[in-house]
Formats: sequence, structure tokens, C-alpha cells
Amino acid sequence: MRESYILSIVHMNATYMGIDMSNKSAGKIGKLTTKQQEALGKIRSTILYHRNRIINGTFVAIDPSCVSATGSKPAYAIYQKGEFVEQGIIDVKYKPALSYRLQMMRKVISESIAPHVDLLIIEDVPVRPIRTMKQAASSGKTFMNFNSISSLKKACGTIISAFEVGTPVIEFPANLWQKMVHNAGLEISKKDDDDARWIGWAAIRLLTEMGEMCDAEDEPNDDA
Repeated sequence: MRESYILSIVHMNATYMGIDMSNKSAGKIGKLTTKQQEALGKIRSTILYHRNRIINGTFVAIDPSCVSATGSKPAYAIYQKGEFVEQGIIDVKYKPALSYRLQMMRKVISESIAPHVDLLIIEDVPVRPIRTMKQAASSGKTFMNFNSISSLKKACGTIISAFEVGTPVIEFPANLWQKMVHNAGLEISKKDDDDARWIGWAAIRLLTEMGEMCDAEDEPNDDA
């Protein structure tokens, strides 16, 4: 994980996250819409299926980006045996040609991250704009119009393709992990690598909520 491509790596243990993992109420999602409840059911089933890799293996959570002119870059967080290890930015320089940025992104991830993990958890990108210009200005995030969503979808495909065939992929809806962090009384910063860390935390939090943390050792490794 010490490739020159990856910058701003931050080492810290799980206590940095300010979360008491023994607190069963921390991060509970709370009230959801019907569509959100359906999405939650699907993500719970997927996470449960891959619980052995999450708890006993090494996985990476990635907050995708198409490397925008405004400075947004994809970020990652590594977890080993259910514990946070490190986070960082996948440093790809901005070039006007999206195809070039995506090709470089795939090269960096396939060489520096993919060989070291058993599972990828990536933020699921919605098919429609997720914030208005006013919301973007107040949150410090990028305004997401339909063109932005299209580019981000391409980035997600590029990231997934950087991993070996057969590597399990979990797509975690953004609104669900953000709601979990908010309900845990924690703050979502404006940093991409912090978002990646929270995505990984949310997956572990769901397993804890389902009481599956202690049962993973009995589960055979899945090949899906």
C-alpha cells in the first residue's frame, strides 16, 4: 500500500473514529422511506453474505470520483479483520479527457490496492442529481447534475473493473451510510477520504446491529 500514486495516507486505529462499537444503538438508521427500506434490506443481505470477508479478511471502501477540475478525487479506506487501518486519496492528476483520467484511475487501483484486498465496498451512485446548487454551496460538496452523475457512474465502473475477476463488490447507498453516521451523532466532513472511512464503518455497523460479528468465524469463504 506504499505506492507513490497514493497520497495523504493517514494511519490511525479505530478509536480515531470516535465510535463506541459496543454501543448497539450507535448508527442505527431510524425512520426510512419505502424505497430506502428496500435498499436497506438488500444491502443487509449482501453484507451478511460477505460477512466472513468483512470480519476476518481485508476489504477496501472507496468513495468514487471522476477526478474533477474542482479537486475532487477518489478516496479509499482499508479495513482488516473488522478494524480500520488507513485511509487516503487515490492521486490521479486532472486532465480534460475523462477517458484518460479513468484509465489512470484503473491503473493506480489495480496496481496499488486491488492485489491487497478480498472485497470492495463502493458508494452506490444514484441515477438522478443528488443535490441542488444551494445544497452544494451549503455543504461544500460538488453540484451533481446529470452530466456529473454520468461521469461518476463511469468512474464506478472503472473502479470495479480494476479488481480481479471474482472479487466481491458491495454497492452501499450514499443516503444510508450518511444517515447512519448522522444518527450516531457523528460529523461527515468535506474530505473524500473521510467519506470512504465512513462507508466501511457503516458496513461493519450493520453487521454489529444484526449480531453477526461473532458468527463470522463459522462461515466458509464465499466465492461470489
